[in-house]
Amino acid sequence: MKSISRIDQPEKNHHGYYVRVSYRGVQHRKFFSDKKYEGGDAALDAAIKYRNQLERDLGKPRTDRTIVAREGRKRLGVRRYKNPTRRGHKTYYSEVYEVTWCPEPGKIRRKQFAINKYGEEEARRRAYALRRAKEIQMYGAEVK
Repeated sequence: MKSISRIDQPEKNHHGYYVRVSYRGVQHRKFFSDKKYEGGDAALDAAIKYRNQLERDLGKPRTDRTIVAREGRKRLGVRRYKNPTRRGHKTYYSEVYEVTWCPEPGKIRRKQFAINKYGEEEARRRAYALRRAKEIQMYGAEVK
């Protein structure tokens, strides 16, 4: 289960579920002891309820996919870089904007927009438009 880990430390008599939810650079953590909840099933249920409520309160989309979110003015999932292409024994570099997204858990897709083909502004505009469309498709809304 995403954001929930099982902790078993017999030497410390420490058994339960640990919830870790990271969003916008802040990590929220809470431990749900088997002893306190009178069993592992009840502790897991409490951990799931806590995680789901915390994500709703934070505005984080509930999904088992990895969420790529904004950091300040930068948006992860779109990057500009020099794309190496080999032709024979020579390597050529073209500058591109690359969009990365996760259409389903465990799968990563990429699309590149070449600056020399579209120009700087149009390549960036296309990259960010595609990223927004993929966020809506994956998470139901643009990730803010």
